[in-house]
Amino acid sequence: MDQVKQNYTNLKTYNEQIGPILDEYKKGYIYYNTNPDNNEYSRIFSVASGNVTALNKDLFVTTNDIQKNIDDLNIQLTALDKKITKEKKTNTQLISKLQHLEGKNNGSHVMSSNSQELYKQQYISNWDMVLGIFLISGALVTVFKKPKLAAMALPTK
Repeated sequence: MDQVKQNYTNLKTYNEQIGPILDEYKKGYIYYNTNPDNNEYSRIFSVASGNVTALNKDLFVTTNDIQKNIDDLNIQLTALDKKITKEKKTNTQLISKLQHLEGKNNGSHVMSSNSQELYKQQYISNWDMVLGIFLISGALVTVFKKPKLAAMALPTK
């Protein structure tokens, strides 16, 4: 991040410097071309050309650094994109497994609930049978029991 801030600061500085340097270059160029044999004008033009060349060199280095940073970021983003794609695939598989497990869990819960209902029904049915057996036994006993003594006392013909 410091490299980004440094590049931003450099570009801002170059932007501030370009106007005065170009103005100096224009004046030097005009003076040098109008009086090519004047050493003072030649020196002014030479210094202005050197400033433009230096600024151009610095700007090239900065843009080269920016391009290198962009390339590095692209490599990192490509690697992250591959990791994200891999993780999305893993996530999809895990979601599928989770849904399968939840389906089994829900299925086992339903099976347990159904088993409990069947148990309750069978339990009630068993008690009904036991009660029915006692009632029928009692009815059979009363129907087929021996007559009482009072019935025997009746005269027989």
